[in-house]
Amino acid sequence: MNDFEVVNRIEKIIGRKISVNFDNGVCNKLSLGNENYPFYGLARHLSDKDKAKVLNLVSLLSGLERLDLRQNLLGSLPNGFSELKKLKYLDLASNNLGEIPELVFLLEDLEFLNLGVNQLSYISDNIGSLRKLEKLYLHKNKIEYLPLSITELSDLKVLNLYLNRFKVFPLVVFDLDCISTFAWGVSDLECIPDQIERWKDLEYVSFVANKIENIEPLFNNCNLLGVRVHKNRISNISGRICNLEKMRQISLYQNELSILPEGFSTLYNVEMINLAQNNFKNIPSCLSKLEKLSWLSMHDNEININELPCFVGNIKKMILERPFTNDSVPTWNKLDYM
Repeated sequence: MNDFEVVNRIEKIIGRKISVNFDNGVCNKLSLGNENYPFYGLARHLSDKDKAKVLNLVSLLSGLERLDLRQNLLGSLPNGFSELKKLKYLDLASNNLGEIPELVFLLEDLEFLNLGVNQLSYISDNIGSLRKLEKLYLHKNKIEYLPLSITELSDLKVLNLYLNRFKVFPLVVFDLDCISTFAWGVSDLECIPDQIERWKDLEYVSFVANKIENIEPLFNNCNLLGVRVHKNRISNISGRICNLEKMRQISLYQNELSILPEGFSTLYNVEMINLAQNNFKNIPSCLSKLEKLSWLSMHDNEININELPCFVGNIKKMILERPFTNDSVPTWNKLDYM
């Protein structure tokens, strides 16, 4: 069978067209995701037997470079997948994988691997074989530790460990020199590790829903563009935040803040700030000097909205109270970089 015939057979089993791309008769991109219903993959409704048929057919597409299998309730992959040697992008998120199929570690050209929202409890030592990997998503699993072999991923730039079952923070991640985006959250973590300053290229960081009381260790990461530290126990921020002069977005909502340091006034590149659900009685005056600030959320504080400083008139979107209007819902906390 040629690739057109393989895709045609897949579509007959699924019962509808799928998203594919051909280059000179070779199928190099295929998605079983559902653009209209992003939480419901196109093969999700199939029996296990028919899912196996679909996956076996997919494994015949040896020219695939990009494969999206999200949201299909897959529990395993057929052995034939090990022949997809050209794969650079593999999305297996939101399935029922209890472990990473060993054949995945044979796909040595992988640059992107999404295993988020599965049932993974451990990561095999063989993860180190994916030397070209640049983005690794392991969020919303049951992982308790990372193997030392993860340090062999010398090109890794993005690592998402949000919502797992780590007993202690895996300090081994700081041996990954190229990290630019890191996510961690929903844990008992009380302090951001000082070793985070080793990530000289760090641009986006997320420490959401922990027990963190201060974010001082981040102030040595001068290339930060976005910081998400909402739902913690932060009551004070030092003036050293002025070191983050490149920062564009910061989310501090649902903490215990009542004031901001004057150092905030030097963050001239900041465009979006979320200070909702804190203990502010006034809109901090230091924000008046942030000429690029275009989005500010201060709802659920103790601010008198009838007595606002003049400078807030220059802010395009200002969220001071509930209910939100359609154009002011603070969804930006789900930032694209994650």
